[in-house]
Amino acid sequence: MTICCIDDVLFVAAGTFFANLSLI
Repeated sequence: MTICCIDDVLFVAAGTFFANLSLI
């Protein structure tokens, strides 16, 4: 459960990070 939650958080964080890079 914790691993799943961590994966979800990392996935969202990575998605927002690359999204910001693409905007810049």
